Amino acid sequence: MIKAGDKKQLAGYAWTILKVNEKKDKVLLLCDEFVAERAFDAKSNEGKSSDLRDWLVNHHELSAISGLIETTLLSIKQYNKYKHLIPPVDSWWWLRTPGYRSFHVSGVSLDGSVFVHGYRVIVKGGVRPAIWVTLESLQGEPLSNSLFEGVLGMPKSDQRRDVKCESAVPEERYMGETLRKIRNIYGYTQKELAELLGLSPSYVNEIEKGKKEITVRFLKKFSEVTKLKLSSLLLLYEAVTDPKNLGKGDVAISNMMIKLIDKMNREDEKNV
Repeated sequence: MIKAGDKKQLAGYAWTILKVNEKKDKVLLLCDEFVAERAFDAKSNEGKSSDLRDWLVNHHELSAISGLIETTLLSIKQYNKYKHLIPPVDSWWWLRTPGYRSFHVSGVSLDGSVFVHGYRVIVKGGVRPAIWVTLESLQGEPLSNSLFEGVLGMPKSDQRRDVKCESAVPEERYMGETLRKIRNIYGYTQKELAELLGLSPSYVNEIEKGKKEITVRFLKKFSEVTKLKLSSLLLLYEAVTDPKNLGKGDVAISNMMIKLIDKMNREDEKNV
């Protein structure tokens, strides 16, 4: 269970969790260090269109963070609210534009006090990005530790089929492939499915490619969207990883999965 004040290591930087919003499934973190020293804007300070904001949004390391929702700077209000959690640094750093006037900028002085000025726009200050990421991306329970050990009704003593593949965690590669096929059967694009799940398209893409840990929380959301039981997802996974089916093409496997889904749906209707 994560909470405010916890530390995380993301994109090679240390971060402090400032807020956990379970209702909206997102978490606010602040970088414990400077990722750069930059001017807010080389010419003027127009808030959302500033050079610094554009640079942050396009920062290659930050944009690659799993579950990323938004990259920004803290506002004055956020800083004052969470400053008891924020570790100090050895120089002043930027906050978000206060919005009083188009040319105003704000930041945190070395002593921790907030300043608002209209003349520091082209001065280089420390950049401590704040990010919103999905709660799941930070607290996800690994698929390999839970999915096949009682969560879907399978006894812990059951032995899983040993599927050989290049992935370090075969379950996630093939479960990701299974989820991709189900998405295609239901006619969703990655973007459409991501919106329904409340996640980013890049997060869904990593799941499908087996590059991201698949969590029980994710599978439950996927189950709600597709109306497939968790036990049905496991059966489809087993069909995809069956040695007899591994050599078949996508079309053949998809057709087989469609028949299985139809069969499971009919059985569910009978049990209603």
